[in-house]
Amino acid sequence: MFDNVLASVRIGAAEVDTLLETDTVRPGETLPVRVVVDGGKVDQDIEAIELELETRRERDEATDEYDISTHRVTGPFTIEAGEREVFESEIPIHHETPVTTLDAKTNRAKVWIDTDLEIDRAIDADDTDYLQVAPTEPMAAMLEAVERAGHRLSKVTVDTDTIATKDAQAQLPVDQEIEFKPTGSRSYSELELHFIPREEVTHVLLEFDHSIGSENFESMQVYHDDYSVDELRRAFERFA
Repeated sequence: MFDNVLASVRIGAAEVDTLLETDTVRPGETLPVRVVVDGGKVDQDIEAIELELETRRERDEATDEYDISTHRVTGPFTIEAGEREVFESEIPIHHETPVTTLDAKTNRAKVWIDTDLEIDRAIDADDTDYLQVAPTEPMAAMLEAVERAGHRLSKVTVDTDTIATKDAQAQLPVDQEIEFKPTGSRSYSELELHFIPREEVTHVLLEFDHSIGSENFESMQVYHDDYSVDELRRAFERFA
């Protein structure tokens, strides 16, 4: 009885650990995982195991954590004392998941998987695994095109906007701002790229910020079956 009481407050209770096949993914991919549950000193009823794909958003000096998606690994089961259960699963990486690997002077983008072991009549156990989210090939090509057009990557953040171009609207209230500074003389002081990836095309919102406090927006598309860095650079320079 005493062990049951202790387990309800996480002393001698079941533990969970999620093992990733790799910690590097791209938006739109699927990540294989192995969830290991080790029983504690007493048998415990588990209500579910869920994997939550999360990011951190910023707005007006405040931050919050946003669940991009939730994936259920299993429903109810009982983990016996000292027993080990292993569950194989896959978690889809939402195509609007922020990219975290960009080499900017300031990069505050973070993405992780939070594993929630929901325990009946007890404090839940959890496990956190950070991901390295790399850009898709179309996104990487667009970023390189902007750099070739005379811009330096300076800052990467994530905020709470739901962005849209004239052709597409984001599904999530998660806006990744990829900020560039022009290396030469331009009519604007800063350029921000925002991506809305889709299966066959990646929509790009271009935000040009001017020193006088004004801004203007343009949009581009990167068709996944027909693009090159040089073509994207030439298309971008029509606006820059």
